[in-house]
Amino acid sequence: MKSQEVEQEQKVKQEPLTCKGYLGNDPEVKTLDGGKQVANFVINTAAKEENPVWQKVQIWEENIKKSEGLKKGDLIELSGNYGKEYELKQGDHAGEFRKDFVAKDITKLSADKETLTFKGNLVDNSVTKELGEPKTKVSTFSIGYSEDDKSKYVNCQAWNNSVKYNTPVDLLKKGDFVEVSGHLGKEYTLQNGEHKGETRRDLIVTECKVISHQMKRSANQEEKDGHLVEAVKTGNYKEVGIALQSGADKKAIKPEHFSGLSEKQTKAVNDVVTKHELKQEQGEKKNSGIKM
Repeated sequence: MKSQEVEQEQKVKQEPLTCKGYLGNDPEVKTLDGGKQVANFVINTAAKEENPVWQKVQIWEENIKKSEGLKKGDLIELSGNYGKEYELKQGDHAGEFRKDFVAKDITKLSADKETLTFKGNLVDNSVTKELGEPKTKVSTFSIGYSEDDKSKYVNCQAWNNSVKYNTPVDLLKKGDFVEVSGHLGKEYTLQNGEHKGETRRDLIVTECKVISHQMKRSANQEEKDGHLVEAVKTGNYKEVGIALQSGADKKAIKPEHFSGLSEKQTKAVNDVVTKHELKQEQGEKKNSGIKM
């Protein structure tokens, strides 16, 4: 009777389990002392991307080829079993026990995530925190942008330095003019503040390009003019005003810079330039009337 119970228990243990989540890193293949090879990676199995639950995964020998081509951020489903339990010896979670998932099969799933792109200025400095185990960096920030002559905002998350960038995301500062691309994360409900109870979806950033840093007084004329031209090209009339006020030369604006803009955007940009010219003329007249 005992042998039947043991046999049944072994059968249950050998039945394949499934595990689904987003890759936290590209698979890393290692060759052990005995010559065997293993690919290691982690996946986030949490329902909410802002609260990751990381599961370590191993895939061995001939099954490693099934992990080829997988990249950080891919949504996958694994089939396999949990390995032996072990104790963590170091770090904040020393003394806790873990089980790695030993995968035998991998299926790449479609995340059905539309890539969105926004251009705008950082509302505040980027804030970086470390969450989960293993420790994973996430940088959060908000950008303001204009749409249909209305000011709008989008909250952004950049995870585990998994973002293509020309300036590290955690170094972004208030006022930086950026272009960010990514997909919307899970919906969540605000727990406090004046918008308590409202739902939000943050942009999970996959690419971030700093078009221009916050203008400093020491910025040279070329930088100021470049800031102005980029603002014109993107139809960001508010940024056009900021660039002109900081000393950019309106002569840097060329007709070709308006290509791709709608009539509404073109008019908004031209209105800002005209208002700036009028203010300059008024200032010159006022100064010319000052008696020494």
